[in-house]
Amino acid sequence: MSRLGKSGKEGLPELAKPSGLRRHAIAVRNDVVDRVRLAMKSLEADLESAVVSRSNITQAEVCRRAGIAKAALQKPSHRDSTLPEVQEWVLRTAATQGVVEPKAKGPERISDLQLSLKEVRQNFHEVELELVEAKSHIERLLGQLNSRQE
Repeated sequence: MSRLGKSGKEGLPELAKPSGLRRHAIAVRNDVVDRVRLAMKSLEADLESAVVSRSNITQAEVCRRAGIAKAALQKPSHRDSTLPEVQEWVLRTAATQGVVEPKAKGPERISDLQLSLKEVRQNFHEVELELVEAKSHIERLLGQLNSRQE
């Protein structure tokens, strides 16, 4: 007993050649995958040019840029392929792109703030001295002006 498919070849199931509806579903799936990958490349480019921050790297942002609903990735045609790819990309990209050095904590932070305060005080003192010198210079010039007018 051999099983012949529509193609007439022995051993091939009837679904060996996709029907029109199946071909359409495959084309739509491939289109979504292409758009998602293009959206991810677009986000990477924006990260490099500092247009977006790593906090904007989310599955929702990828879907928005791809022009699809986030729920589309939950459908059976994407659940086991595209969705894990996007999730992995988001985790990898958000963790590596635009990483900012964390601020110092505790005693290190206090020490940094004390140095900053010392610099501000020094700058203030220098400006204060310049102001005193400027006022003295103005007074001399006004004295010269008054003596010439008399």
